[in-house]
Amino acid sequence: MRDSYYVLNAFGVLGQFEEREQFVQYLLNVVGGAPNLDLAPLYRVDGSQNLDESVLENWAGYNGERPVRIGNGAALHSQNDIYGEMVLALTPIFLDERLSAERSPAALQLIEALARKAISLTGVPDAGIWEYRTEWKPQTFSSLMCWAAADRMAQIADLHAPQHAAEFRSAADKIHADVIARSWNEGRRSFVGHYNGDDLDASLLQMLRLRFLPASDPRLISTVEAIYKDLSVGGWLQRYSLNDGFGKPSVAFVICAFWLVEAFAAVGRRDEARAVFDRTRASLSRLGLLAEDYDPAEPRMWGNFPQTYSHVGLINAAFAASPQWTEVL
Repeated sequence: MRDSYYVLNAFGVLGQFEEREQFVQYLLNVVGGAPNLDLAPLYRVDGSQNLDESVLENWAGYNGERPVRIGNGAALHSQNDIYGEMVLALTPIFLDERLSAERSPAALQLIEALARKAISLTGVPDAGIWEYRTEWKPQTFSSLMCWAAADRMAQIADLHAPQHAAEFRSAADKIHADVIARSWNEGRRSFVGHYNGDDLDASLLQMLRLRFLPASDPRLISTVEAIYKDLSVGGWLQRYSLNDGFGKPSVAFVICAFWLVEAFAAVGRRDEARAVFDRTRASLSRLGLLAEDYDPAEPRMWGNFPQTYSHVGLINAAFAASPQWTEVL
């Protein structure tokens, strides 16, 4: 469900509106069929949730990696950020006139309900974007996405449901203040991965994309610097440095490098954005494909291959790193 937002955004910037419309309909079907909007983090392509995980004890995975699993235990996780991503994925229906044919009272009510659900889950411990299999904590990224749900719903309400605009704007302001109070670490000079913690998390580069604070805000700039300094490995980025239940990460997570490109571009460091983009793009396979992870020590692709998440990152980063039209026309 989380990946859907990023995929739909990529379809949008590429102008692939037919594919986007079909994907949106799938999401509406899944969300509309969930009792009390209790969403799972992932579904099968037919919308079902039969994803029970089991371990194949006698199988060695790629390069001998173990354990080999089928299914996905994350389907049973609480990952509270997905409500924000669902609102973000559906927001263009009501803010982009090119997608106005998808508007309906039922779709508006559904987005309102998703936003209220997100608001109610702010600060609630969860497995988060990285699907931790250790003790759950209030994840900053999850609360960031809950804020995004309230903020975007306030924008929608301004145009299509003004009687609810104050409700969602007040909620967004409250979450915003909560995230700053509980996730800013003065010693680190950075926003951190979970409330009152000190762990850095590459997902917080998304604060710039989501416009949580102005791009010129010193706290965002120093967060970008801290993440780049502490999570960089061979010019790529790890997701975090915590033990996530599988051990500490030893390889880079590909999309994080593309988030860094977007962050550098947003704060005006376009030369650095382009340099990171060119370095990562040079690692594409001969078929132009990317894996989920990258091992700079080898160097080689690592993990799931090919990975949609990585290619979506490539698309968005390409637009971020490219010259503006005013620079070439």
